[in-house]
Amino acid sequence: MTASRSSIVAFVVAALAASSVQAAPPARPAPAPLSDEPRSLSDILTGDAKTQYDLARILYRDGDYASAVAKFRRSYEISKDVRLLWNMAACEKNLRHYVKVLGLIERYVRDGQLDAPDLERALTFATAVRSLVGEVALRADEAGATVAVDEEPVGETPFDKPLLVDMGRHKIRLAKAGFRPLERTIDVEGGVKQELAVALEREVGRVVVRARSGDSIRVDDKLVGEGTWAGVLPVGPHAVVVSRSSKTRRADIVLADRETRELTLETESGVPAWVWWVGGGVLVAGAAVGGYFLFRPSRDEAPTGTIGAYQVP
Repeated sequence: MTASRSSIVAFVVAALAASSVQAAPPARPAPAPLSDEPRSLSDILTGDAKTQYDLARILYRDGDYASAVAKFRRSYEISKDVRLLWNMAACEKNLRHYVKVLGLIERYVRDGQLDAPDLERALTFATAVRSLVGEVALRADEAGATVAVDEEPVGETPFDKPLLVDMGRHKIRLAKAGFRPLERTIDVEGGVKQELAVALEREVGRVVVRARSGDSIRVDDKLVGEGTWAGVLPVGPHAVVVSRSSKTRRADIVLADRETRELTLETESGVPAWVWWVGGGVLVAGAAVGGYFLFRPSRDEAPTGTIGAYQVP
């Protein structure tokens, strides 16, 4: 090759990140992994790195590429020998994980001390694999949503460039606290760019408050109505307060998605405000119920009087 090493490296990296809707030439077979070449890493690696590498070679030749790439990766983590990235890329190519191949080849070019033939081979391999990858320009109406492709996280919205996705059918999933998870299934064509626009729906529930006519109703310190009010609120904790003059009743609730919560709060109720407990949309006079079981008379006694707002039987 006549070009300088730095210009070749720049060209390879640019090729991996390029956005193009033109179909590349048909993919060529992946070059053989370095383990099949005369300068075998088995003669260079030592210790556990060599053990993992030798196991990976056996698995690769048996066609167990998923296990082989895991062993190659472990050998790389131990030895940091950049040539193992090439072996990992060969495994991922056979698993049809083309985006992972491009990432590994980019690291191989960036971190390796490669001679001209190796650089040319990497460029040829990357160009062929690039034709098996499509681009998805994802547009979401909410920032900060985590995005996963086939359950594998790829980042958060917004993205400043299209996502690279292997050709074929894939599931795109977006998730953000306070919003309903969103899933879309898309078909990706190699070498083609497509757009995907999505809108996230907030998680909300419905609250119905019934009070006496003229009672003011506040939700989270905001006046929302008098007497009776119904509305939609985000999921999570809320404080509902009914008041008239100096009399108030309060209910603290935690609203779930798609839940309807009904509350009855009246300022003229005879039950002290501190005994009200709200659960599942039903108001219970907790102290009175507990008092009934604690002070319930025997069958032979003549019960009289009241406990809280409840008549003793």
